[in-house]
Order: sequence, then structure tokens, then C-alpha cells
Amino acid sequence: MEERKAVTARVPRVRKLKKPTPCEGIRWSEVPLKALYSWGPGRKNPPTGLEKYRCKMWGWWSFTALPRSKRDPYDYPATSGHYCWIHLWKQIHDHTREHRAFTKWFKRQPEYQDWYGEKDE
Repeated sequence: MEERKAVTARVPRVRKLKKPTPCEGIRWSEVPLKALYSWGPGRKNPPTGLEKYRCKMWGWWSFTALPRSKRDPYDYPATSGHYCWIHLWKQIHDHTREHRAFTKWFKRQPEYQDWYGEKDE
């Protein structure tokens, strides 16, 4: 795990913070629909919001997301912010463009070539 965190600290657009801040990630598995949509009889009650479902961990990582793609209107971009380890990796690996950029950067690092099974002779 420490080796992965050391690699993460070298990734472009990711930096380790000196002091932690609250994580900006959301625990989506615990979010009810009434937090997102109007609810109640006749849909009169407004959504309750997502603040209650924020991650409770400390965010030690600052992440700057790639800008939204102008060519792909359906692109769902990652969100810049301060994240804990789990939510940082979700931002990088759950968004196609972020994952592609990370993989491209990672494969160019000579000291990690054996992780992909590709060694330069």
C-alpha cells in the first residue's frame, strides 16, 4: 500500500497535502433517492441533499481533473477536490479520460515497467 501511495504522489495533477481536509467524496451506496429527488405526497418535499452522505475520512490528496471534453457531449468528467485514498482512486479509475491519461503516464515511467510485464532490454 505504501508503494502505491508513493507512486500516486508522483502522478501529474495529484499532490499530497501537508494537513488533511474533509474528503469531498460521497458514499453513493448509502444515498437514498430522496436525497436526490423531490419526495413525499405530490412530490412536495424538496431533496434532502448529499451533505449527510459525504465521506467521513480525512482527505490527504488534492486532485485536479482534466477539463471536460468538447468533442464528447456525453463525457462525464471527474471532479477536482480533496479526497481520501479510496475516493482519489475512484476519481482516477472510474472516469475513462482520467484512467486513459493515468495509464499513459504510468507506462512511460521506467521504474514501473515490470508492473505491466514490459521490460526494456
